[in-house]
Amino acid sequence: MPLQLAPASAQSTTPELSMRPAWITEPAAGDLIVYITDDFRKSAPITPQPLNVVTIRRANPGDPRNSPKEDMDALFKYLKANTGFMAKDSVAFTSGRDLIRFYFNGDHAALAAKFQFPKATLGEATAQDWTMLRSISIPDFSRFIARSATSQAELQRTLFGAKVPPAEARTVELKLKIDADSPAQGQALAVALRNRRLDNVTVKLTPAADDRSLTFDASMRFSEALVQKVMNETCADAAKAGGQCVSWAGRFQSVHVELSP
Repeated sequence: MPLQLAPASAQSTTPELSMRPAWITEPAAGDLIVYITDDFRKSAPITPQPLNVVTIRRANPGDPRNSPKEDMDALFKYLKANTGFMAKDSVAFTSGRDLIRFYFNGDHAALAAKFQFPKATLGEATAQDWTMLRSISIPDFSRFIARSATSQAELQRTLFGAKVPPAEARTVELKLKIDADSPAQGQALAVALRNRRLDNVTVKLTPAADDRSLTFDASMRFSEALVQKVMNETCADAAKAGGQCVSWAGRFQSVHVELSP
């Protein structure tokens, strides 16, 4: 049967809201998965701005990789029905072992006056929260892809047995979309990336018709370190050449196993 790693790029919690997952470690909280909007990631000022934060004691504690969908969908439904909240007010949320924290814009005093949501509190984000969110970068996104791949491969082996190869015995495909500001920069970007040499990695570059962007496809034997190295270095080289990684996804090549009846 075919088994395939789902793409690990933008993940939606509601139909109108899409956030990109990153993996960080905080000294007090341990591993956190941070889902962050592109608008904040690309344009947030250095100086901290006021943000609301709802802290939820999650329904499925124990692992930050546990899906936050149930809690977040219920919170969005509550906020939409009881406040002036809209999806565009969202900034980010963090998924930890026991807690989820949702950061968003809005009139704090008006929200606090009537906020009542089970197992949750409403507060004001700190300057440290702002700094943490603003510091999310490509290495954190690549860490999410790499660690999620390992987790999904382990889950497949748990469900289907040792006939499913371990992650390190499988081939992973990494796809990066890289944009430039002009066709000239796009062409220079393609030349810069085409000249890169990556040991044990097969690379294909596909420029867009207008030369303003390109797709970087890399195929390699999986290791968390190699996936992160390829993505981090490619996006860094793209930035030096006037480009920017704007989306990314990783997936295992399908494997076929015969399961006993």
